[in-house]
Amino acid sequence: MDRVYTNYPLTDYLQKGAAVTINTYKIGISKASLTDNFILAAKMNPILTRMEVLQVIRNVLEQAFIDVSLRNILIRMYNTKIFEIIYTSVFQPI
Repeated sequence: MDRVYTNYPLTDYLQKGAAVTINTYKIGISKASLTDNFILAAKMNPILTRMEVLQVIRNVLEQAFIDVSLRNILIRMYNTKIFEIIYTSVFQPI
Protein backbone atom coordinates (compact mmCIF):
# COMPACT_ATOMS: atom_id res chain seq x y z
CA MET A 1 0.00 0.00 0.00
CA ASP A 2 1.32 3.45 -0.91
CA ARG A 3 1.99 5.80 1.94
CA VAL A 4 0.18 9.16 1.84
CA TYR A 5 2.30 12.25 2.48
CA THR A 6 1.01 15.70 3.25
CA ASN A 7 2.64 19.07 3.75
CA TYR A 8 6.14 18.09 2.62
CA PRO A 9 7.87 21.46 2.01
CA LEU A 10 9.90 20.68 -1.15
CA THR A 11 7.79 22.93 -3.39
CA ASP A 12 7.82 25.67 -0.75
CA TYR A 13 11.62 25.56 -0.70
CA LEU A 14 11.76 25.74 -4.49
CA GLN A 15 9.35 28.67 -4.62
CA LYS A 16 11.50 30.50 -2.06
CA GLY A 17 14.60 30.00 -4.24
CA ALA A 18 16.36 27.24 -2.32
CA ALA A 19 18.68 25.10 -4.46
CA VAL A 20 16.76 21.88 -3.78
CA THR A 21 18.23 18.65 -5.17
CA ILE A 22 17.03 15.07 -5.22
CA ASN A 23 19.77 12.51 -4.75
CA THR A 24 20.45 8.91 -3.90
CA TYR A 25 22.78 7.62 -1.25
CA LYS A 26 24.59 4.29 -1.33
CA ILE A 27 22.10 2.38 -3.45
CA GLY A 28 23.42 -0.89 -2.00
CA ILE A 29 22.23 0.17 1.44
CA SER A 30 19.08 2.18 0.77
CA LYS A 31 17.89 0.12 -2.23
CA ALA A 32 16.50 3.35 -3.71
CA SER A 33 17.62 4.54 -7.11
CA LEU A 34 17.55 8.15 -8.25
CA THR A 35 14.40 7.33 -10.21
CA ASP A 36 12.84 5.90 -7.04
CA ASN A 37 13.65 9.12 -5.20
CA PHE A 38 12.10 11.29 -7.93
CA ILE A 39 8.94 9.15 -7.81
CA LEU A 40 8.88 9.48 -4.02
CA ALA A 41 9.31 13.26 -4.32
CA ALA A 42 6.34 13.37 -6.72
CA LYS A 43 4.22 11.32 -4.30
CA MET A 44 5.24 13.51 -1.38
CA ASN A 45 4.57 16.67 -3.40
CA PRO A 46 1.51 16.14 -5.60
CA ILE A 47 1.62 19.79 -6.72
CA LEU A 48 5.22 19.47 -7.95
CA THR A 49 5.27 20.72 -11.54
CA ARG A 50 7.38 19.57 -14.48
CA MET A 51 9.14 22.93 -14.47
CA GLU A 52 10.03 22.46 -10.80
CA VAL A 53 11.41 19.00 -11.56
CA LEU A 54 13.53 20.56 -14.32
CA GLN A 55 14.76 23.17 -11.82
CA VAL A 56 15.69 20.41 -9.35
CA ILE A 57 17.71 18.67 -12.07
CA ARG A 58 19.47 21.91 -12.96
CA ASN A 59 20.19 22.50 -9.26
CA VAL A 60 21.96 19.13 -9.20
CA LEU A 61 24.23 20.27 -12.03
CA GLU A 62 24.92 23.59 -10.32
CA GLN A 63 25.76 21.91 -7.00
CA ALA A 64 27.76 18.97 -8.37
CA PHE A 65 31.23 18.40 -6.96
CA ILE A 66 32.92 18.53 -10.36
CA ASP A 67 35.35 20.77 -12.19
CA VAL A 68 33.81 24.18 -12.94
CA SER A 69 34.49 23.92 -16.67
CA LEU A 70 32.77 20.52 -16.84
CA ARG A 71 29.86 21.89 -14.79
CA ASN A 72 29.47 24.77 -17.24
CA ILE A 73 29.54 22.40 -20.22
CA LEU A 74 26.89 20.17 -18.64
CA ILE A 75 24.65 23.12 -17.75
CA ARG A 76 24.95 24.47 -21.30
CA MET A 77 24.07 21.04 -22.74
CA TYR A 78 21.14 20.72 -20.34
CA ASN A 79 19.81 24.19 -21.17
CA THR A 80 20.08 23.48 -24.90
CA LYS A 81 18.28 20.14 -24.63
CA ILE A 82 15.49 21.51 -22.43
CA PHE A 83 15.02 24.47 -24.80
CA GLU A 84 14.77 22.08 -27.76
CA ILE A 85 12.20 19.91 -25.97
CA ILE A 86 10.07 22.86 -24.91
CA TYR A 87 10.36 24.63 -28.26
CA THR A 88 9.39 21.56 -30.29
CA SER A 89 6.49 20.69 -27.98
CA VAL A 90 5.09 24.24 -28.06
CA PHE A 91 5.82 25.11 -31.68
CA GLN A 92 5.11 21.85 -33.48
CA PRO A 93 4.43 22.26 -37.18
CA ILE A 94 0.81 21.78 -38.22
